[in-house]
Amino acid sequence: MNPACVTTFGPDYYDKYGRESLASMAVFWPGPVIAYGEGKPPPDLPERIEYRDLHTQPDFNVFVDWTGKVPFLSGIMPDGNYNYHFNMHKFGRKVFVVTDMKEPFFFVGADVHVLKPIPLEFLRTLLEGKFGAFLFRKGLHTESDFAGYNTEHPDWERFAYTWRRLYVNGAILGLPALNRAISGFHDCWSLDFMLRAMNLARQSTNITGNTRGDDPNGFHVWPKTALAEYMVHLKGGIKKDPAKKAQALKGAA
Repeated sequence: MNPACVTTFGPDYYDKYGRESLASMAVFWPGPVIAYGEGKPPPDLPERIEYRDLHTQPDFNVFVDWTGKVPFLSGIMPDGNYNYHFNMHKFGRKVFVVTDMKEPFFFVGADVHVLKPIPLEFLRTLLEGKFGAFLFRKGLHTESDFAGYNTEHPDWERFAYTWRRLYVNGAILGLPALNRAISGFHDCWSLDFMLRAMNLARQSTNITGNTRGDDPNGFHVWPKTALAEYMVHLKGGIKKDPAKKAQALKGAA
């Protein structure tokens, strides 16, 4: 098994945050590196990275069309405020990346910097004999900016087909009624639903050991895992604040 690194970025994300991250993946990831985008690839994308256009997927175009017509599905609440938990027009796109893959891989967010060569054996240990490897968080939805998927697992095709259909036919809108623990429409909530419904969480590596982050809400668990030796996640506002970004990279080094 030689798992690929798979990432994605929107039309503006590459210029704002993704360029440095993808360059680090191209240098330090031991296997193939695949980037999904929309439209033509960035002209300076490293040659080693294989680029795939999401718009070649008919189901993806259906999803973008119908969710783009409803402000609520872009996270705009009735009072006019924004809530990212309901922005499936943006975050649901990741589902089409993950479910398009045919070989074992790790999805790595385009705001992750790889710091040094990652041993292939480290990645294999996380994934071999498992359905996947995830950053489970006790009492919170799973962090999906690093997630491993073993496409050789017997349940992979059924998982991928069903997860994608949730977003194509609109069934995702019914998940909060089916499971009270779900309070949003983005990929993390639906991933947790799928893993539990198919009994796949128990067949996956728990990278976090259910630890909590040191931030007030306990979200940022990454620095407390084995991933921190090789990568740093410039999560949320960290990547937008030059001082916080510099500190995160300095601390990781």
